[in-house]
Amino acid sequence: MEKQKFRCNVCKGLFKHDSVIELDHIIPQVGGGTDKADSRQVLHRHCHDTKTRTDGSLDQRQHTKKKGLIAKDIKAIHALSVT
Repeated sequence: MEKQKFRCNVCKGLFKHDSVIELDHIIPQVGGGTDKADSRQVLHRHCHDTKTRTDGSLDQRQHTKKKGLIAKDIKAIHALSVT
């Protein structure tokens, strides 16, 4: 999160205290992406939805519901992204 300077990598907008954010695989797992910290990023939910529709992973995840996170949980997301 700090590496991104608290900005979404898709729209470049700042995360606000009430932003709904999601952890994203830069290269989708269905396309060979890994769970390593350097292959993940934090995005606004709507930006993640847009990216997912265009990166080829949507067809593989139709059955999976996404779970949004509130930006106040930045510490938890940061902990995930540095492991």
